[in-house]
Amino acid sequence: MLSKMIVKKTYFPILISIKLLLLSTNLNAASDSLMYAKGFIKLSKKPIRCIKVCRLKHHGNVVLCGGDDGFVKMLHYYYDGGLMFRQKGKYKAHRGWVLSIDSDGKHIVSGGRDGKMIIWDVWWNVKKIINAHSNWVFAVKVYQNRYFISAGRDGYIKCWYMKDSKKWIKIFSQKVHYKDINSLAITGDKLITASDDKTIKIWKLQKKGIYLKPQLYRVLRGHKNVILSIDTLKDYIASASRDRTIKIWNINTGRCICTLKGHRGYVNSVKFYPVFEFIKHGARDSIYLISAGRDKTVKIWSFDTKKCLITVRGYKSNLNCVALTYDFNIFTSDHNGNLCIKLNKSAKEKFGRVLKNNSWHYYELAKFYFQTDYNNTISMQAFKNKKLLNYILSRMRKYAIKLLFFTIHLNRYNWFKMLINKGSCISTKLLDK
Repeated sequence: MLSKMIVKKTYFPILISIKLLLLSTNLNAASDSLMYAKGFIKLSKKPIRCIKVCRLKHHGNVVLCGGDDGFVKMLHYYYDGGLMFRQKGKYKAHRGWVLSIDSDGKHIVSGGRDGKMIIWDVWWNVKKIINAHSNWVFAVKVYQNRYFISAGRDGYIKCWYMKDSKKWIKIFSQKVHYKDINSLAITGDKLITASDDKTIKIWKLQKKGIYLKPQLYRVLRGHKNVILSIDTLKDYIASASRDRTIKIWNINTGRCICTLKGHRGYVNSVKFYPVFEFIKHGARDSIYLISAGRDKTVKIWSFDTKKCLITVRGYKSNLNCVALTYDFNIFTSDHNGNLCIKLNKSAKEKFGRVLKNNSWHYYELAKFYFQTDYNNTISMQAFKNKKLLNYILSRMRKYAIKLLFFTIHLNRYNWFKMLINKGSCISTKLLDK
């Protein structure tokens, strides 16, 4: 199967089959050039420092990338017989490197080496340029759609509130570390910072009106070198460090639950991967972690067993950042300016066995079907995939109601009866309506 390029006015779709990650293709276009080889999309001649996979309003599923060329680039990805990419544009953001990027679906915020934080809307109109720090901005976050938080090389965290498109209020500016702050994370009302001083600090955000005041809650110590990345999930923090380890912490107790060892170089990025799995006698929540490092590998860890399940190799340079899609395509950015979509066949099969009942996959899959040609697609796919159908009926009431009405619309009364029989308690609620 060959990759296809369809040339239109402003975008260039690239059809990528996950089964053929060893295919090499060079794609050159008038305004932007993308080069795909062995699962790599060439975005720049310079390193890509940060990526963000998110769902952006009016655009759908996108990958946002920022690198040393000062541009923020957006790729739209979707599925049509394989993983497809469409370049939607690149935008000059900073004079120096783009070091961090974040989005809440309605806004895009980037931080750069020039000390500025830039806020964009979904149509890439600049809403505000803030001279945030005296030096590099290593981390940015959007909080509750209106608060924009930055952290920099000067050890400060700063926050701005967007009252409207023209009026911005500076909420706080506080020195929290005596060395560089490399990463930020927010969970609930807590802000977490990670620094070159080998500590992680947890701050409670106390709110009075529109104003926030960070108060120190806990200090976590244990890493022997600089902490480069953190991620949060519920009451847990995962931290990646130059000491080649990943530590998992409990926010409430401040204790280190475990230390994961296996990387042979700096661990530059770590992300949680939560799943809800069906098992023989019920269901359970499971947690996995994905890490990427300077040793040119991605590792997949089990939170339950505290062991490495898979090591994905084959990358050509240091990996700076890692991100995930719902069906377990691993996106990484490297030092050669590539966006990498890499998961070898054996690794995907092995992890597929581990997550063969992953209902998070079903949730996103059902959303994808309903957003496309629902009359045909959902009727065919949902009724062929029994696990998907069971998940929709048991946990997705909104889509279950839609599915019920589709069966009536299509005169598929045998399917209607099947829904009523399988839906158990939720079917009675639907009938009451």
